[in-house]
Amino acid sequence: MIFSILTFIAICLSLLIKDRTKSLHVYSISCICESLYCITVGALTGTFLGIINFIRTYLFSCREIFSKKAYFSLFLFFEFVVFLNFIITYDGTISLLPTMASIIGIYCLWVPHTKYLKFSSLIKGMFYAVYYAYYDGWFLVWGYTVVFLFSFYILIKDERKKSFLQIIKLRR
Repeated sequence: MIFSILTFIAICLSLLIKDRTKSLHVYSISCICESLYCITVGALTGTFLGIINFIRTYLFSCREIFSKKAYFSLFLFFEFVVFLNFIITYDGTISLLPTMASIIGIYCLWVPHTKYLKFSSLIKGMFYAVYYAYYDGWFLVWGYTVVFLFSFYILIKDERKKSFLQIIKLRR
């Protein structure tokens, strides 16, 4: 249970951090904690995806060290690895949920805007809540529902702030 609590704390903190690199470093901690939790509940697809997501998130946080072609190659590589993991650890239709969340997450983390990180957490919260309900990980269902709602709140708050700032600019 401690790993799941740490996962949610790290995800929510990563959504509050404005700097993309720092946000992704905190988010990578959530990937490791989630993978450790998956080991305890026997969710094989989630365990491997957690490890893959940790490596991916950490590398994407260091995008300045890669050329554009190498960075794009990393993107394609991780998309392929997630798809391959889906085939290897296939456990019925339920395996699609974390796989789709990871595929969308890879794109959202690859793009250099923090808004996409928030969108990724929204999708992850929705898909993983259903995934863990299947594996009777009810604490994680509750936690990912909170992540979903928190991500939704942060996205709405940011959009309202942008709209408010645009109105002020128009009045000047």
